Amino acid sequence: MAREMFFLAALVVCAAFGGDCLVIDCRPPYGSAMYASAADLPCGGLSNRIYACDFLVMRRISAKGRTFRMGNDRAEADAMAGNAEKRMEYFTNSPPHDVILPDDFWMAVYPLTQRQLVLLTGQPNTSLFDRPESSEPWKSGYGEPDERPAECLSWEDMMGLDGARPEDGSPAPCSVLGVIRERTGWAFALPAEAQWEFACRAEARGPWNFTPEQKTEKPDVKTFESHGWFGWLGGRRYPGGLPHWGATHPVGLLKPNAWGLYDMHGNVWEWCLDRFTPGDGRRVLRGGAYSNGPADCRSAFRYGMSPERRGNFGVRLVLPVAAANVR
Repeated sequence: MAREMFFLAALVVCAAFGGDCLVIDCRPPYGSAMYASAADLPCGGLSNRIYACDFLVMRRISAKGRTFRMGNDRAEADAMAGNAEKRMEYFTNSPPHDVILPDDFWMAVYPLTQRQLVLLTGQPNTSLFDRPESSEPWKSGYGEPDERPAECLSWEDMMGLDGARPEDGSPAPCSVLGVIRERTGWAFALPAEAQWEFACRAEARGPWNFTPEQKTEKPDVKTFESHGWFGWLGGRRYPGGLPHWGATHPVGLLKPNAWGLYDMHGNVWEWCLDRFTPGDGRRVLRGGAYSNGPADCRSAFRYGMSPERRGNFGVRLVLPVAAANVR
């Protein structure tokens, strides 16, 4: 019924080309509609949980020709750690530098959820936190499993092994992204690291996207807790008795950044396309997870991980603007 309501509302609203909100049905035939903004989405907008399950919502990020300062300065790095070794690590892993982005792109408003991944791939759910709340405490997570981020995904799961990927760097046909592309006809991709940080910041210059000014003072606990699922913030607990840093949470329940993107800090790490350093076998993870403290969930923080490793690692899909023809 929700599906029929969606397409009826799409006709009534007259979704138009040129909007900044693209909605893609995760079920065959993978139709789509475009809206001027998220406020125009049918069926109650993003507050309707169908957009965390059966439909993928993407925001157009206006980036073409934009220059932004990527990374953290020394003052931010020093403020985030209590010892000299950690402060140097924060600074050297994310040194400040200017980046020019070549084009606009579409980015999903949520990390890919368990339900969306199953629908798009036609394959079983392999996430750890796939059980109803409290059924098995350390596999249950919080809220509906369908609405939690997909995790236990490796970079190689998403893109394929080195020898299996085409020369142009696109996903291998047998990879998760390769299967999704083949099934849906949509050229979904992992974000480049610069795309991820640009979209995460949404022009905020502070350590997190809810700290617009470039200051080193940390917000209070309530501010942190309203914007991200971080670890070690006062030990608040949820149904089932688990501390909030013990598992994933349904996407989209906290405040978004200025561009309407949710869960950019905490919940699950998000894979990016890039290598951690040139010639390095590791790939980049961004955003931190439910088990990480706020310092490791900052906009500039980057983590290198072997591409075959799985853990509390998920993905946030992007699309080239040219690939987003409404159909």
